[in-house]
Formats: sequence, structure tokens, C-alpha cells
Amino acid sequence: MPDKIKHLPQELINQIAAGEIVERPASVIKELIENSIDAASTHIVIKVEKGGTKLISVSDNGIGMSSRDAMFAFDRHATSKISSKDDLFNIHTLGFRGEALASIAAVARVRLKTRERDSDTGTYIEIEGGKLINNLNIGCPAGTEIDVKDLFFNIPVRKGFLKSPTTELGHIISIVTHTAVPYNEVHLTLINAERGNRVLLDFPPVKGIEERVFQIHGGDVLEKLVNISGSTDGCSIHGLVSKPSLTFNSKESQMFFVNNRSIRNPALSHAIQAAYLDLIPRDRHPLVFLFIDIDPGSIDVNVHPTKREVKFRESKYIHNMVIDTIRSGLKAKPITEVCVYTGEFGSKKYEVHEGAGEILNKEIEFHVQEISEGPYIRILGQIGALFIVAEIDGDLNIIDQHAAHERILYDRLKKGHIYGRVDSQGLLIPETVEMTLDKAQILLQYIAPLNRLGFDIEEMGDKSFMIRAIPVTFAGEDSGTLLTDMTEEIMEWGLSPGKNMELITTENIIKALLSKKACHSAVRAKGLLSNGEMSSLLASLLKTDMPYTCPHGRPVIKRFSSEELARMFDRK
Repeated sequence: MPDKIKHLPQELINQIAAGEIVERPASVIKELIENSIDAASTHIVIKVEKGGTKLISVSDNGIGMSSRDAMFAFDRHATSKISSKDDLFNIHTLGFRGEALASIAAVARVRLKTRERDSDTGTYIEIEGGKLINNLNIGCPAGTEIDVKDLFFNIPVRKGFLKSPTTELGHIISIVTHTAVPYNEVHLTLINAERGNRVLLDFPPVKGIEERVFQIHGGDVLEKLVNISGSTDGCSIHGLVSKPSLTFNSKESQMFFVNNRSIRNPALSHAIQAAYLDLIPRDRHPLVFLFIDIDPGSIDVNVHPTKREVKFRESKYIHNMVIDTIRSGLKAKPITEVCVYTGEFGSKKYEVHEGAGEILNKEIEFHVQEISEGPYIRILGQIGALFIVAEIDGDLNIIDQHAAHERILYDRLKKGHIYGRVDSQGLLIPETVEMTLDKAQILLQYIAPLNRLGFDIEEMGDKSFMIRAIPVTFAGEDSGTLLTDMTEEIMEWGLSPGKNMELITTENIIKALLSKKACHSAVRAKGLLSNGEMSSLLASLLKTDMPYTCPHGRPVIKRFSSEELARMFDRK
């Protein structure tokens, strides 16, 4: 029987390895910016075209490379950052694996120009798909410039998985912003080559995190942030977190940095949620800039080739320390704001937390159901102000009242859109909303379809939008928060408007937005209802298309037939 196992060719090995590091254009930019920072650069200019799929150019004024080092830099596992296994647990640089340039060059056309500050001549290297094309001595400015063209030109399948240029540009903006926060002494500039070299982001050096956050989010957001700090032996925590009055629809507004490295960590995300547990609704998320300075020997950054994941030796201790630090910071300034749901119930406002009281939204009125209409409904009672117990056509039913109201409201909203009966309500005073650039780029793609849904949104600048009207369905909500939530919802879905725009808008985005609206407007759990209200609620529920599940897919009704009840009591 012939042998089957064989060594793969080097070109294929490089492409496989590149797949772990180079996921999209933003991945390339992350690696190149990190190299520039490690090279002591004070000004880094990033230029992109077509969301980085056609061109990525990163130039810096760092220390540059010699001709020999420039050539070695494209060899896999060649690095200046570490030299022994002990160095893996004493890492003070962003890069250290020696894989990035080799991986990028394996799937793109790469040109590098570099010169050391004390050298008279520079080096030019050109590589296509991992193959060396040119290696020359040239004159060039001190520092390094790398051009990456036609990403994935030799792997069409990978290229097909990329999103629209605008979506990819949004990811690039996010990477540059995440880098700017911890390295406030570095001047970062992002340029869009498609629009006459238009500057998208420009972050000049500043003195501290507060000034950098002001550059990103503006003064209105900065005023709603609180400084936090805490320390113990070998670890210190500091940063900015939002007061409970400032929350977002997703966790994308939370940034974690360990020794100035931007990371993702489930334990830290959980710690943030736990710190705000009784302060904000469970489906809202605070704005967080969290810095952890810790002994490099207490963490492992060699978890994944992208270096975005970090393992803590004492993960539980760090988790609890983050909770305590945030809680202490929030208590330091008396919190006068209470996070409320801004939809109006009559003329009053109600806290989002669960509790008894008036709980019916003015959009839906409940009336006693006539027995002659629809199925026979007999209300038996309410359990814990959470569930309705009723007999429906002779069967015992237990109904989650909040989920039931979600389904009713969702169906009404969706049918109104399908049948073209979306009424708008003009704002008495139009509201201007300013967003971060990555969110603004996404929203620009969806202004037209959102306006067809009853909104009146107009772009006012690079990051500003004017809201003149909203659908009647959303009346009473804070229009600025609503627009921000919508944009975050779209970003979470990761949709591309270039493919079947109408289908995507109606079947995905609208579903996500309306289900969220339904959740916020629905009867809150722990609400006491009268018999008439419960009867009307159930009658309306049974007229919906999918009465047995809410828009999020959770069960609404648990039904027990007479036969099932009889078997439970050994009567059959």
C-alpha cells in the first residue's frame, strides 16, 4: 500500500499560515501599525483604497531597517523582539512571533521601502505571492513604508469572503481607533485614497486618555465618563467608564488594554457586566476604556497568532479586581442619573428595572375580550406577576406575558412595514447626532432604506446626522439613542448592502430593529395585569403569525391538554 502522508510545498504552507493572521484588510493594518509602534515611530500614516482590498499603505518615521534585516523580515519566524523561550513570558513589544510580514506577502503584492536614520541609502523589496521580485538599494526617507496591493489576489475563495469596501473600511477605522487610545503620544492619520486622499481620521499626539477620548467621541460623551483606578502588587487598573446614563446597544464600545495591547477577553467582558449589574438594563452596555498594567510574567499573550487574546495566570482575581475598581469609581461621584426607558407610558417615565406598577405602553390598549370572538379564553390567574395561567379552548396554558407582548407588537410593526403603512412623526426640534467614524460609515449605507421606513435622516458632516422625523412606532424614544442603537445593530449583523439590498433590509435589519423595539415597548416582566388586560393580551397573541415564540425565539406558551393533565394524575 503506497504511503499517503507527504510534506506540503512551502507556498501552500505560507498560505495556510496566512489564513490564521490575515483575515481581512484590517488584520494587515493591525500588524503593520504594531510594527511601526515597536519601531519607535511618532507619526504613522495609513492610506487605503476600496476598503483596503486594492491598496493598504502604512508609512512611519521609525528607526527603519538595514538591508539585511529588511530581507530577513519576510522570513517566517524571523523577529528582533525575542530570542529565547524565556522571552515569551517577558514581552514588552506588540509583535514577537515573526509571522506577520511573511503571511501578508504570501497573499498579496507587497512593496517595502526602508532606511535607518543614520544610513545614506535605503532598501526596496518587492514580493508577490511569497516570491521575491526585486531587492534594490534606493534613496528614501528614514523610516519604513509598506504598500500591500490586491489582497488575496492568489486566493480567490478567501477574497470572496470579504464584505463590501465600506464595511471593510469600518473595520479599519475600528483598528486605528483602538490603537490610538493607548498610544496617545503617537500621531495616527488614516487617509481614503478613493476620495482625493481625504483624511478620515487624524489623531495628533495628546497628553492623556481623556484628550484622546475627546478626539474620538467629543465633549458630550467625555462629560459622562468617570475615572477609575485601583492597584495591588504586580497589577494596576485604570481607565474611563461611563455613568449609567450613557449606554449602548452592543459591547463594541468597550475597549480592553493589557500592557497597552488591545485584547478580547470573556472574563473582562463578564466583569464589566457584573459591575453594572444593578445599574443598567441587561441588554445595554456601558462605554469602557479599561487599562490593565501587569507583570508580563503573569500573562500569556502567545495564545493566538493574532495576539488579540490574553490569558491571565490569576484570571478570577483580575475579574474581581475589575468589578471592585469600577464599582468604587462609580461611587466616588454621586450618581444622580437613573437609567430609564425613555418611552412614555401616558405622561410618566418608568425605570427599566423590574417592578410592579403601571406597565402598559400607550401604543397598545387592552379591552375585555368578548367570548363570542375567537377562541374561548378563561383567565385563571397570574403567577409571580410574571406568567398568566389561562384555559384556552379547554386546555391549560401558561403564558410568559412579556414574551407574549413582544410577539404582538413585533407582528404589528412588521405588518405595517410590509403593507407600506409606516407613519412618521416629525420632531418638534430636529436632533443632531454625532457618531464615531466607523459607525457613521455604516449608517451612510442605510440612510435611504431607513428613510423609507419612516425616518428622516440627513448627513450633516463626516460624523454628524440630523434626525427630523422617526416612525410613529418609535415615538417617545430618545431619537439619538435610537439612531445609535440601529447602527450598532446593523454592525453586529455584519450585513453588506451591495447584495440584495432590499431583501437584506426587510428580512434582516428590520427584523432585528423591530424585535428590539418590541422588547423595549412590551409589558415588562413582574407587571400586575387585570383580568380584562390578560384576556385581551391572549386574544391578540393568538391572532399573530407565530404565537408560540417571541421575536427572539424564546417560548411564549406552554400548553397542557386535558389528556396530558389526566396522565399526570394517573387518570389514564
